[in-house]
Amino acid sequence: MKNWKVILATLVIFGTGVLSGALGTQLVRRQAEPPKPAFGPGGPGPDRFDFIRRWGDRLDLTVEQRDKIDRLVRESQERVRALWEPVGPKIQEETRSVRARIERS
Repeated sequence: MKNWKVILATLVIFGTGVLSGALGTQLVRRQAEPPKPAFGPGGPGPDRFDFIRRWGDRLDLTVEQRDKIDRLVRESQERVRALWEPVGPKIQEETRSVRARIERS
């Protein structure tokens, strides 16, 4: 009767240790990583190659379809880059300013 209590207590302690170790590791990783910029150099939005690859895999697109989507996304990114150019530096500066104020408080 006492053996199962000892085994159960051991399993609970082990499980708690594993869980706290995993959570601790995640916290350390997050603190060690430098903050990622809100937007890439071309402005907001995911990288087009990643976008095309993910959707191409999900939808089982042909090479021609992927090429067409790549062209459309590339053209869109050029238009977005032109829109982003005048406001991007201001937004990035505001983001840096807010981060600095948060760190000081």
